[in-house]
Amino acid sequence: MKRLSLALLGLALAGCQPRPVNTIHDARVVVTGTGAAVYATIDDKGGGDRLVEVELDGIGRAPLHDMRIENGVMKMREVPGGFAVPAGGQLRLAPMGKHAMIESMANPPRPGTTIPLTFSFTRQLRVHTTAKVESGTAMAM
Repeated sequence: MKRLSLALLGLALAGCQPRPVNTIHDARVVVTGTGAAVYATIDDKGGGDRLVEVELDGIGRAPLHDMRIENGVMKMREVPGGFAVPAGGQLRLAPMGKHAMIESMANPPRPGTTIPLTFSFTRQLRVHTTAKVESGTAMAM
């Protein structure tokens, strides 16, 4: 009986964790040739979450990447585990830092248009938004 009570208490406390509420704003897709980078700001108004994927609807998955300077050299690496969105905080996907990137698109979106995006999280699951498509250079990616 004691174990059952502890199990029920654990379930009740787990249910008390704030519900994830992520909002996405300032989303943009910067296209360079057949590749593109996705930038946005994600605000968490819940108990924290983790961004695990961004998808350009109708085009494909955009893996998450991070850029850092190591020993004076700019390096970019894929981050398969995603990025933490701190509880009550913000995650910025921005040039020269954390971002999503898709390579080798057969039909890249045209600058001046908008494109639907889907952001996938571990707790909130999916958030849909639209992004402005802009033209960029390799350095803007």
